[in-house]
Order: sequence, then C-alpha cells, then structure tokens
Amino acid sequence: MGSSLPPIFESPTSSAPFLQKTGRFSRCWSRWSGRRSGWTPLHDSTQCRLITRENPYKFNLQRRGAPIAPLFADLYHALLDTKWWKLLIGLCLFFFVEHLFFAFLYYQDRGGLGGLKPSAENTLIDFWTCFFFSVQTMQTIGYGGLSPESVYCNVLVCIQAFWGMLSTAIITGFVFAKIGRPSRQKRNIMFSELAVVNNQERYWYGNPDRLSEGYYVQGGAPCFVLRFSNTRHGLPPDLLGLAWPGLARSQVCEPRFRLLMLRREPVRGDEESERWDTGEEEGCIRVHELNYEIHSMENRARGVDFSSALLPLPWTVVHAMDERSPLHGATPASLAASDTEIIAILDGTDEGCSEQLQARWSYTYREIIWDARLVPVVSQDKRSGKYVVDLSRFHDITPIVAQPPSRSTTKGKHTRSRPASASGNIQEDDDRLI
Repeated sequence: MGSSLPPIFESPTSSAPFLQKTGRFSRCWSRWSGRRSGWTPLHDSTQCRLITRENPYKFNLQRRGAPIAPLFADLYHALLDTKWWKLLIGLCLFFFVEHLFFAFLYYQDRGGLGGLKPSAENTLIDFWTCFFFSVQTMQTIGYGGLSPESVYCNVLVCIQAFWGMLSTAIITGFVFAKIGRPSRQKRNIMFSELAVVNNQERYWYGNPDRLSEGYYVQGGAPCFVLRFSNTRHGLPPDLLGLAWPGLARSQVCEPRFRLLMLRREPVRGDEESERWDTGEEEGCIRVHELNYEIHSMENRARGVDFSSALLPLPWTVVHAMDERSPLHGATPASLAASDTEIIAILDGTDEGCSEQLQARWSYTYREIIWDARLVPVVSQDKRSGKYVVDLSRFHDITPIVAQPPSRSTTKGKHTRSRPASASGNIQEDDDRLI
C-alpha cells in the first residue's frame, strides 16, 4: 500500500492498534466481510464498558450492597426476561408438580372416586390414576370413567376447578405479554460494527435552534460518524407462488435517537458523591450528551425533536468534534486512557404491536477507526423506481487518502455543498446517497 494511506490501514503494529491483521489486506472489512478481508476487530476485555457487544440489550452492571427483594416481588418481569426454552421447561415442571399435589390429595380418599377400585396391592397404580383424574379435572376433560362421589372429593374438585381457571388465565396472559413484546424487533435495529472519524463530513456550525444563525462546514473539525438501520424484512411477496399483500413490514414509528459519551475524568474537588477509587487511580465517571447530525438533515431545529430519522433507510449520524464538543482534541490514546465509551440509543414504537422498544450499541477506542469513512449502501434503481439498500456492505469502511483540507460553508442558505475539482470548478454530486 502507498504511504498516503492512514497508518491503521498499513500495519496492525502502528501507534493505533485497533485491528489485528490475519491475512492479506483488503480495501474494506466488516463483521461479516472480515473473513474475506483478513481483518478482525480487537476487543479489549480489560476496559470497562456499559454496553457490551455480546449482549447489548442488557447493561453490564454488577450491583453490590443492594437490598434483597422478596422472591415474588419482581417475578413477573423476571419471567418476561427469561428465555423461551427456560420458560417452557419451567411451565412443564409447574404443570407436573401441581397435578402431583392434587393427586396426593385425591389419593387420601381414593375410595371417593367413582370408577376407581382401591387395592392394597396396586397402590402405585391408584396414585397415578388419581394423577390422571387431576389432569382431566383441571383441563375439563370428561371421559366418564372417573367421577367424584364423596364430599371430600367434590370439594377438592371445586377447589381445583377454581385454581385451574386462575392459573390458566395467568399463564395465558403472561405468554401473550411475552409474545407481544417487541424484543425481536429491537434486534433488527443494526448499528455499524465500527465507527469512523474523518474531516470529510458536513456538519452544522452555529446556533442549533435558529436556521439563520449558522452554516454548514465541510473539511473543518473532525467528525465522529456511525450508521444505523432497521433491517426487518417480512415474508417474500411470492411465497408459495401466492401474493401476500397484507403481510407488509411494520416499521418503527416516532424514532428518537440519543448519543452519549461515558468516560473517566479527573476529580475537580466538587464531585465527592461520584468519586471512586480503585487503589491505583482516582477519578469520577461523567456522562456527556453529544450533539449530532442525522445525515445532514437540513432545515430542522437541532435542539427540538421536530424531525426524526426515516428508518426504512439507513441513516448516518455525524458528531462534530469541534471546540464545543467534549471530544474536542481527542486522540486514540486519550480515548483509551479515559476508558471512553460512546453509546448510541434508539427509542421508538413498534408499528405492529404499539409497544416501546430501545436498541443500544456502543463504541470504545478499539472500535473507532480514524481517517476512514463508511461505504455508501443506498442507491437508486431507475428501472424499478425503487431505492436499493445493500446491507452486505453495511459494516464496510474505506480509508481516506490524505488530501489538503478544504472548507465549504453556506451561510443563511441550506444548499448542498459540492466538492471542487482540481481546476476549481464545482462538481455535481456523485451517485452516493447514504
């Protein structure tokens, strides 16, 4: 490779050891294309992070000294968070145990069951007969072979009938609530595996809430860039040779995006409640909310959530690391020293079940690539009149060849800034969309 490429693309032994080279260099790589590119991300197991890559849907916390809650205080939410296979095994065990309990009660007066002839020699058979009678009673199955005759058995049947109605209603409602949760939908929100930092992105400089007090800048401060998209897809329209017009894909409505930064900072003396001491170093944890652009969405007030991302298309989030940013002057070494973690949070409402969902992802210094950009994945198909999203390249990035920085501003007007050619003429925008 030529020397004009950033060091990170030339050797994994450079001053920014973000990637480990396992084969021949390729121009782009990603989580899925890493096998063909020969590059794999390095994950630092020693750095503390709130959102892990293994399970980004749960916070990586270890609580100590918390009060012990009663067993049934939060049983409902605990069962909702349980995996399906564990829940089904638990329900089967519950079904078996409750019928064993009622079978034991029926067995105490097995002579009160019509159709059962107690025998001193076949006590085990009598017990299992009581067990099956309990199942038939709770599930309202009437075969006519067994029936209660004594007062004890009739009272017990009434108690079991009420308990069966109650337990069936609880289990049915619980299973319905678990099925209706948009837990699978939030897994369809995909964030780029790597984030990039470059000075080629456009961003708004000025008053974020007044469109007349600011302008767009390109080639100025470096920008932190990531990408996210909704990858949900429904059934094929020609499944089994039939048309399925009613099976349209539901989307995430009213999406709200937040970009946070979590890092360790020195104690100034007034954060005694936040102070922590590991025995080796002292500091405090602070959370900063980062301003951002959604693919340079123009003519919107940044400080008010008037405009949200249209999730059928991938969207690129750009944060300018200028003098107003907490990341101003940051380097890979400073991000590593302060255990910086940049957290992306997307909230929304599932259109199908009207339930709230939240997707989270985070980036540490090992997952932020400098002097690179995300590969465009959206194009237009003029023949079909549709937009084409190539998700196979969603995680791909490409290096930026070092060039003299150019500055393009537009004051008062929100038009697209276009790069200048070598002769100084303005070039038209290329086919890249997002």
